[in-house]
Order: sequence, then structure tokens, then C-alpha cells
Amino acid sequence: MPQKGYKQTKDHRNKLSRLNKLGITGMLGKHQSNRQKIIASQTHKNKFVSLDTRKKMSLAKLNDKDLSARNKRNRAKQISPVKDTSIEVKIQDYLKELNIEFFTHQYIKEIEHSYQCDILIPSLNLVIECDGNYWHHYPIGNDIDHIRTNELLDKGFKILRLWEVEIREMDLKTFKEKLDIYS
Repeated sequence: MPQKGYKQTKDHRNKLSRLNKLGITGMLGKHQSNRQKIIASQTHKNKFVSLDTRKKMSLAKLNDKDLSARNKRNRAKQISPVKDTSIEVKIQDYLKELNIEFFTHQYIKEIEHSYQCDILIPSLNLVIECDGNYWHHYPIGNDIDHIRTNELLDKGFKILRLWEVEIREMDLKTFKEKLDIYS
């Protein structure tokens, strides 16, 4: 029902008419089925979708059942984070001073819980993780960090995990000593 003194436009009346023909009375309500909501939302966008098109859309969703695999593939392509943290930059600067070739945010797909490592040194087969105190729950660490560390070790990688507290206090000499263990 339109409000008193309010006249609906012809376009709006046509949309409501199409909804009524489809058996949808009223606007999107909490008691409507998802199918009705989809039809209604599509109708309100001036895009009436035929039954054939709806069938094709649902088949497309069924063909891509494994959404987690698709998401995993997409995550492998995106570079995250956009900006390196200050502790990562400090370690990168130390590696540059030591003339060690390294790559940042390399996607490690060889393990079950694949992810982008902070720093990878291919010549040493070494992964350096710069763990922030807050995000990685200093001093205990995240469960996923422990799992990934074990998986990387099983695949033959060497792991150097450094806490933010260590990095902030660290000088080049101390970092070189830690790195020499893995050479």
C-alpha cells in the first residue's frame, strides 16, 4: 500500500506487478524463501531472469563445488601484505648488507597449509618468519604457525622464526650469528 499522498511511478507499479505474478507479495521480507528473494532482487534491478538462465546459474555453482580450492588458488596469486612490516624491512636490510639473495612473500605450496612466507632464501633453503608479538601471540605462538613450521621441516626447509621483540633489539652481528647456524 502506498503511503497517503504518495503516488507510485509506473515503473515501480510494473515491478510490483511482476512480483505478484511470480507469487511474491510484498517486498523482501524475513518470511520469504531464498528463491523468492533472488527473484525479487533480480526483478528490482530491472533484470528479469528466465528459468533457463536460472538453471544455468545454479549449474555453474554446482560445477564449482570446491570453493576452498578456488580460494586457495586465488590467494596464491595475491600479494599480501601490500606493505612490509617494519620488522620485515629491518631483516631485509640486514640481508642486503650481507649480500644474501632473498625473496619476499613467496607462496609455499609444497605443504598442506600453504601460505606466503615472509622471507625465503633459496640458496640456504631457509624460510625466515618475522612474527609480530600481537598477531602471533607472543611468547606461545599460533597453532597454525607450529603446524606450518613442522610441515616445512618435513619438506626439507629450514625455518628461522624471529619474534618482534628479538628483531627490535637485534643488530647486524646478532642476526649474522643466527643466520650462520643455517649455513
